[in-house]
Amino acid sequence: MIVKNKLLSSKIALVLAGTFSQSWAQDAAPVAAQSIASSATSAETDVLEEVVVTGIRSGLTKAADYKRNYNGIVDALVAEDMGKFPDGNLAEALARLVGVAIDRNNIEGSKVAVRGFGPEFNLVTLNGRQMPTVPGVYNGGRSFDFGDISAHGFESVQVFKTPTAQLPTGGIGSTINIVTAKPLNAGGFKGSFSAGGVVDSTDTEDNVTPEVDFFVTNTFLDNRLGLSLSGSHQVRNNREEGLQETSWFNTTNIPGRIAGATIDATANQRADGTLFFPEKIGFQVKDNERTRNNAQGTLQFDVTDKIRATLDYTYSALKFTTEGNQFGSYLGGFNMSSGVANSQGVITDSVYSSNPAIFAF
Repeated sequence: MIVKNKLLSSKIALVLAGTFSQSWAQDAAPVAAQSIASSATSAETDVLEEVVVTGIRSGLTKAADYKRNYNGIVDALVAEDMGKFPDGNLAEALARLVGVAIDRNNIEGSKVAVRGFGPEFNLVTLNGRQMPTVPGVYNGGRSFDFGDISAHGFESVQVFKTPTAQLPTGGIGSTINIVTAKPLNAGGFKGSFSAGGVVDSTDTEDNVTPEVDFFVTNTFLDNRLGLSLSGSHQVRNNREEGLQETSWFNTTNIPGRIAGATIDATANQRADGTLFFPEKIGFQVKDNERTRNNAQGTLQFDVTDKIRATLDYTYSALKFTTEGNQFGSYLGGFNMSSGVANSQGVITDSVYSSNPAIFAF
């Protein structure tokens, strides 16, 4: 946002003179009026050429341009300044958009659902190239964990809700394109550096973990050649506490397991009369540590006025370690003497004739 004001000095003088006149008694009014007139006359000779005010409106304007120039339905988030994204995590930033919901893992935004389609139905690309999926995550789906990438060093995130011929295929819910910062879009030398510490609310030891980010970009050869580098290092600790269940058995798949038990199933509304009972119930405490390292580099060169060559590289490494204990009772229906089933056939109140097996690891 640019504001041009050539009479800023005279406006300040008028405000100060007006405040002065209100603080005196009534008989001082002519003196105050004379002060206003003289201040305004002298201020007209001191003219400021231009006052430039910048803010996040430029980012909102660019995001609106994405929607205006696209031939379908698209939403976008744009960094308000080079290397400064609105959130530290891309998934949490996307939660600001209409129709986008996120799931969290260890308190941090992780999975993204668009228009009711889960993460396995959304295609994620980086500068138009498909992002890889970690084996075993989302059962081989199209998406990936946004917690693997820091938001530092990215220029914008585009969410295409309707497909076009220019987009890669595979995004049923949406196609999410992550755009890294481009040096020729900034022009000149710009840089930023930040360092901080995080105290996780679920970390009982209140350890302060570091977070360091940097971004630098510069152009050469009359803004025809540009180079940008960015990096991020973050460590987070947290503790998980809660109940743990592995699976449930039922009398259809495992008949006779609780045949000797007296079960009050009058509330069971299942047509087949199937009853469900837990395999084991335990309590777990886990201490997690996550270390994330990201780096981006972009080299651009304007070959001609209409041809621009871009070479970019993105590095992402995530190390996750966990240590903890789990202990509880293995039930499995063995030695169950009585129980009460709810309307869904789940035995919520059970009594065992002997102590169930205890496990701990």
